Amino acid sequence: MGKTIPFYNTIEDKEKHFKIIEINTEQDFDNFFDEHQNKEGIYRGVSSWRYKIYSSLQRHLMSNEITIEDSNRFINDYIKICRQNPLLNKYLNSFKIPPSKLSLMAYLQHFGAPTSFIDFSENISKSLYFATEKLKNDTIENFSLYFIDKKDLELINIDNVYDGVKKRKNYFDELSKVYEEKMDSGRYHNINDEMFDINVLDVFLIENKVEYEEIFKTYNNIRIIAQEGLFINNSHLKLPLEESLKHFFSNSVNYQWSPIEETPEAENYQREEYARIEKCKPLQKRLENNIIISYEFSPKLVEYVKKKIKLNKEDIYPEEEKLVQELFNKHLETIKITMPNKV
Repeated sequence: MGKTIPFYNTIEDKEKHFKIIEINTEQDFDNFFDEHQNKEGIYRGVSSWRYKIYSSLQRHLMSNEITIEDSNRFINDYIKICRQNPLLNKYLNSFKIPPSKLSLMAYLQHFGAPTSFIDFSENISKSLYFATEKLKNDTIENFSLYFIDKKDLELINIDNVYDGVKKRKNYFDELSKVYEEKMDSGRYHNINDEMFDINVLDVFLIENKVEYEEIFKTYNNIRIIAQEGLFINNSHLKLPLEESLKHFFSNSVNYQWSPIEETPEAENYQREEYARIEKCKPLQKRLENNIIISYEFSPKLVEYVKKKIKLNKEDIYPEEEKLVQELFNKHLETIKITMPNKV
C-alpha cells in the first residue's frame, strides 16, 4: 500500500506558510471576485484546504516510496529518453517546438507524467473551476484558491537565465555555420539542460513568452492554451512549494568567506559580495513572509461559485475531435438558416 502524502491537519499549521483569507458568504465571494478582476497574478485552485502544494513528481515519489538523490539528474535522464522517441521527436519538429527540457516538461505535465512543474493559471475563473469541478453539495470541508500577486513573481522570475540560454543557442548556431560537422542535436540539448540547471535554483517561474520561443514553448497543446496555464518549478524532493519558497534563496544572503590574500582585488570582491547580500536580504525577507495568499472558501459556496464562473468541462479540457465536429455542425446549422432549401 502506498504512503500517504502529507497534508495540513489544522488551519494553524497552514497559516505558518500562507496568508489566510476566509470567504464564507456569497457577498464575501462577490467582493473577492470583483476585486480580482483588476488584479494581476497567478492562481491555483484545489478541492481541499488540507492540500500542500506538491509537484506531481513529489507526489509520485512519496506515494510509491521511491527514493532518489537528485531530482534534476532524475528528470534529465527522463528527458533524454523522451528525446529518443521517434514519434515525439517528429511531433516537436513538425510544430517547431524546441526539444528543450522546459518544452518537454510542459508537454509531459499536461499529459499526466510526473514532473517537478506545478500548474498555475492567470485566469481566476479557470482556477476556481479546478477547485470545484469534483465537489458536490454535500462537501463538508473548505476548498482553497492560492494566489501569488504579480509584484511577487519577480522573486522567482529567471528571465536573465533565459536570456543567457538564448545567447548560448545563437552562439552555437553561428558556430555550426562555420564548421561542416554539426553537433548532434541530442548532445546539444543535453549540454544546454546541464548548463540551465547550473544557473537556476530549486524554484522558478516558467511562462510562455514569445521572446523565448526559440529555446522553449510551453504552449504546445490545446489544453494549456485553454487553461491559460503556466508553471512554477519546484525541484526540492520533499518540501512543498510554500516551504521551498522560504528556503531556495536563503544561501544568497549568507557571505561565503574564503581565505584569500589581502589584495586590492580581494577587497573589491568582498565589497561586491557584501553589496550583493544587502540587495538580496529584502528579497529573502519577502519570501519568508509568505508570498502565497490562500483564500479559504466555505463548502456551502460550491454551487454558487460554479454558477458565477460559468465554465464547463469543454472549456477547460477541449478535445480536438469533438471541437472540429462541433464547428462542422455549427457550419451546417448556418447553412440551414441561410439556405433552407439547399441542405
